[in-house]
Amino acid sequence: MQETRDAARALSASPVPSPGPAGDLGQLLAHWPGVLFRQQTDFSFSLVTPRVEELTGVSVAEWQRRARDFWTIIHEADAAGLRARLSGQVPVPAEVVSTFRVRHIRTGRVSYIWEHRRCVRGPNGALLGFEGVWMDITRQTIAERRLLSLSWRENLGTLTMGLAHDFCNLMAGIVGLSETFEASVPGESPLKNGLSLIRKTALQASQLAQRMRQLHQGLPGERSYQDLNEAVASIVEVLRKVLPRNVRVQTQFEPGQQPLYIDPVELQQVVVNLALNAADAMPEGGELTFHTARHAQSPALPHSCGTPPRPPLLRFSVQDTGTGIPERLLASIFDPFFTTKPLGKGSGLGLYNARLFAEKHGAAISVETKEGAGTTFHFWFGQADFTEAEESNRPQQPARHTLLVVGAAGEPREHLVETLRQNGYYVVPAASEAEVDEALRAPHFQFTSLLLLCAGNRPEDAALYQRIRAQHLPLKTIITAFGCNQDELDTQFIRAADALVPFDLPAQEFLARIKGVLDGA
Repeated sequence: MQETRDAARALSASPVPSPGPAGDLGQLLAHWPGVLFRQQTDFSFSLVTPRVEELTGVSVAEWQRRARDFWTIIHEADAAGLRARLSGQVPVPAEVVSTFRVRHIRTGRVSYIWEHRRCVRGPNGALLGFEGVWMDITRQTIAERRLLSLSWRENLGTLTMGLAHDFCNLMAGIVGLSETFEASVPGESPLKNGLSLIRKTALQASQLAQRMRQLHQGLPGERSYQDLNEAVASIVEVLRKVLPRNVRVQTQFEPGQQPLYIDPVELQQVVVNLALNAADAMPEGGELTFHTARHAQSPALPHSCGTPPRPPLLRFSVQDTGTGIPERLLASIFDPFFTTKPLGKGSGLGLYNARLFAEKHGAAISVETKEGAGTTFHFWFGQADFTEAEESNRPQQPARHTLLVVGAAGEPREHLVETLRQNGYYVVPAASEAEVDEALRAPHFQFTSLLLLCAGNRPEDAALYQRIRAQHLPLKTIITAFGCNQDELDTQFIRAADALVPFDLPAQEFLARIKGVLDGA
């Protein structure tokens, strides 16, 4: 990552070349993985390279045709800091290096940008504008945050386990002495009552420290059968001690056993993260309630990720009475790096990790919220039937292929998607370039094939296909045509693909052709 930044800094140190005839320079600008730009003092672009559309949802032509407000695509929590660095200092520094977030105007996707810009000045020293480069460092930032978090948790665990061990030893001495002296005091007296209170308080402190040690002793990755009520209650007892006093912690548990086959350490991590987020949303105090419940049917989940398992379901909810989440942000809250906090104040990985936790356990996570009235996050788990451990120990089947099916929404695409899914493929449908880009960039998808559904010789299909091919992704490319003959498709378009599979083949032959391409036959 450092080498990439050094190369970008070196490139931005010389003026960005003006547009010229197509050739080597044009190819470089078209395929350069970052964004080269030239801006006026009002932050409108006079020159910007094609990658800007992928990051912002605004095309090069739009940026250059009209003075679209540059600040509309800067993450709202980073805008003030960036303005201060670029226009709030007198004089503006000759070179400015920044890290900030941009938001795609159509999908809401957040990307982390490393920027190096330099000032362009006239003969009299007047500021004429800026030249510079953007590099998308989203994936690197995810990796860095996780490594830093892992290292910090490891170090913190070592420290707290040692402190908790010594604390328990001290409390054991207090408990033992108070028991001895309490037994030696006859009858009822203030002294006997005081010694009893000392013993009970020391015992509670020792138990709390023991639970803190248990939090750090477990390693994620091992699943076991847990009672949901007991697993949540143990961490809630710790949260009551560490959350601000103006946050009232309550529980509403379904009576009886709530059996789950789950990674208890990952569950604890998710509960702690959601509790801390809830406390941040209640700066003046409020109520934080943990619920568990059993459901015989799968409910409708309007704002959710993952797939609700087959009933019966166990629901675990974290409810706060905080500020709530604006409706316009609900589509993005489970994305990596989504946060409304300023840069450096929140990683934006908390809800993303909660989403990964749900998907990893074959569960779903949903949200209910109202501005000014609070937010509730629900996890929907399948109730354990005590066959899960046996299933997990069976030999693993070969990995299923994941296909990105690109085509206009409608009956042909839906029929194709359903056929592929029924025959063991993971399928992600996409209709627009923005949806394709979002799917390809999503870290939780590992596509093995791109299947482009063509309804004739349409230039936009060929252009989209070429842009995807230009990324040199490690996936097979398949074209399937419907409503037209193969001869109607552009020859170069067909030759660039790994295979052409006609849409009107019998189902078994169509699937056999797809399997042959994916398996390298």
